[in-house]
Amino acid sequence: CRPSAAGEVTDYGDYSKATALSSIGAVTLDAGAVTIELSDEPFSYQGDLRSPELPWLVNAGYRLDGADVSAVELAGKSGALEIRIETSRNPAADRAYYDNYVMQITLTFDGDDCSNLRAPDASVANAGSDKTAAFTVLPGDDADVTVKADVTDFEMDGIQFAALPFSMAFDLPDAGEVTDDMDELTDAIGDLADGTAKLADGASELDGGVGEFEDGVSDVGDGAEKLAGGSSDFAKGLKELDKGSAGLVSGSAVIGGSLNSMSEAMAPLSGGLDLSGLFAMLPGFDETPTGAAVIAQVNALNKGLGEIHAGLGALAKNYSSFHGGLESYTGGVGTLSSNYGKLDESLSLLSGGLSEVSKGASTLSGGASELAKGADELADGASELADGVSDLPDKVQEKMDEFAKEYDKSDYEPRSFTSAKNREASLVQFVFRTGAIEKPEEAKPEEKTPEKTTFISRLLALFGVG
Repeated sequence: CRPSAAGEVTDYGDYSKATALSSIGAVTLDAGAVTIELSDEPFSYQGDLRSPELPWLVNAGYRLDGADVSAVELAGKSGALEIRIETSRNPAADRAYYDNYVMQITLTFDGDDCSNLRAPDASVANAGSDKTAAFTVLPGDDADVTVKADVTDFEMDGIQFAALPFSMAFDLPDAGEVTDDMDELTDAIGDLADGTAKLADGASELDGGVGEFEDGVSDVGDGAEKLAGGSSDFAKGLKELDKGSAGLVSGSAVIGGSLNSMSEAMAPLSGGLDLSGLFAMLPGFDETPTGAAVIAQVNALNKGLGEIHAGLGALAKNYSSFHGGLESYTGGVGTLSSNYGKLDESLSLLSGGLSEVSKGASTLSGGASELAKGADELADGASELADGVSDLPDKVQEKMDEFAKEYDKSDYEPRSFTSAKNREASLVQFVFRTGAIEKPEEAKPEEKTPEKTTFISRLLALFGVG
């Protein structure tokens, strides 16, 4: 303490021993009361508590090359070292220190004997030839930290734990600016949700349109397939008809030739039968009833022969025209049969192409369906996101208030750790450490004390006596 004036001060604590650490002043311990005679100079003393209960429970464990070892066994060893440190609240002590104190855990290694130091979440630094790893434990938190290193002939100072009241000056961002930015963000996400909903509607319409297109292409493909099949049958029929046309024209030519031959054969009879020679040989015969009847019959026969000859001539002429038309018709059938093969091939190609188009339309329809599904999921997700961030500004403000409240220790009033009777404690700090890990000192050989010699003993030794 630093007194304002000389005098007597009484301090309290369940001490087994009290020792002055300053050269000026006296300390008297009596039944837990320490009486100190002060001058106007700074003064300090040490009190040994009978049964101290620190606010934290501390455990340090060691592993070397994957095997658990004690601190004593670790001294002087080499290998892959792992140190695990755990701290937690001591339920037997006043929790005000645990809730309001920040603790720093510091490990110091000899840089010459330690390499590849790894300490997640720690501040690692070089301090001269040493290497340090320092962990910070915030008020109300437990620690579970690990340090790893490769060590040779290992020794280490004790692990130091230092705790003092948490006092951190920090300025939180202006809540208004933050929440304004959050409002803009939520508005933008709302616009995103609206846009994705419209996208989903458009994708659904596209899916419907592509479905109709797929159906139409399928119908056209079916019709083209049927058309190609009918065209193939028609082409075959044309080929068969073309083959039969040659025989038809040949037969027609035979008929035409027969008609001409018949007409030519009837030509001599076209003038009728001449019976005048016969009647000359039979005078008066034509005047007889029988002769008159024969003449009448011959005349009728001659008339008939003339009509037959005329009819055959007309028939032969007309048939010639018919035969010419038949030749033209069969020639057209041949040309049609020859050219229709190309059309039939084109229709087959069209049918095949439409089949591929139908497959592509099916694939397109599947893609459009997936697009519509994905757009719906995107719209749902954007809607959920919009709902989730709608109250984000309020949550941000709430979290900022919680953070400020959790680490605002301005209302903490220091209290004495040694006794509640000490009413004017201004600062209480804790500093403690584990035992150092040191190799045992090697025993030094005893030095022989040389015997004292006198002049007489030295003289006798010169002559080898004594």
